[in-house]
Amino acid sequence: MDHFARTRRIVAHAVVAGVLTATPAFALPRMADQLVRCSSTPWATAGTCGGDPITLGSTVSIASGGQVAVNVRGAWSFNLYEVYWLPIGGTTADLVAIGNFATNCAGDARGVLRTITTPAGVRAGAVADIDTAVGTVSAGNFFVFSRGPWATDSDGDCRIDQFNTVPLGMDPTKPLANPVTTPVSDPVQFLSGYES
Repeated sequence: MDHFARTRRIVAHAVVAGVLTATPAFALPRMADQLVRCSSTPWATAGTCGGDPITLGSTVSIASGGQVAVNVRGAWSFNLYEVYWLPIGGTTADLVAIGNFATNCAGDARGVLRTITTPAGVRAGAVADIDTAVGTVSAGNFFVFSRGPWATDSDGDCRIDQFNTVPLGMDPTKPLANPVTTPVSDPVQFLSGYES
C-alpha cells in the first residue's frame, strides 16, 4: 500500500523486572517492525508478561501520516488490544495510549489503530495518529496490552453471538464493558521496538 510506503524501521529495546527502563537489557529479534510475544523474551522471567498467543510475522508500523498499522495473526479470537508508546529514556509515567485494535474469530487483525469504545468502533472508530499523540517519534517501544474479549462466539462458527457491552447484547452502538488498561500493573502481551 502506497500510504504505508514510508514505514519506519523497528528495532529492539528493553524492559527489565516489570519496570520500563531506558537501558536495553536484551534484544528482540531484529526483524523489521515485528511484534513479539512478551513471554518469548527475557522479560518473561520478571513475571510481567501475559499469555496471549501471536503468530510469527505479526507486525506494527508507522505510516508517513502518523497512522499506526498492525498486522496481527493468531492472537485470541474477538479480543480487544490497546497499544502504548514509550520513548527511549522514559518510565511508566511516560507511556502514552495510542489506540486499539480488535481481532476477528481467527485472532487476526489487519488495519490501523483506532479509538474503540463500542463494537461499531472496531471498523469505524476514529483513526489514531501517533504524531498527534506524542509529537516527533524517534526511538522507543510499542507495548500491547489485552483488554479482553469484545465479543463471543459460543459455537465456533465465526459468527458473533454477543457483544461484551453494557448491557450485554447485540447492539453495536452500546459501550464496551472491557476494563481500562493499567500499564503499571497489567501484563504486557506483545512488544516491539522502534527507531526512525
